[in-house]
Amino acid sequence: MNPPTIDTIERITGIAGNYAYRVHVTYRDEAGNVDSTHNVMFTGSIPGAPVVMITEHGQTFVTDWKRNGETLNPEWIRRFFS
Repeated sequence: MNPPTIDTIERITGIAGNYAYRVHVTYRDEAGNVDSTHNVMFTGSIPGAPVVMITEHGQTFVTDWKRNGETLNPEWIRRFFS
């Protein structure tokens, strides 16, 4: 299976130090054809609270989220999907 392609990353500023990233991800099959696309949202906060991932299937806390970096940002998201 090919690694997913991150098409867009958009930051959304919330209140009281909360923020989110809206990410559009494309998965391709072995032949390189588009298999599926997904909109995923990651939420975090400036103090560094746990990261929550929200998809069309629901929401979940990202286990051991600091393995991708100390701060939720575009680089963190790229490492998450790599």
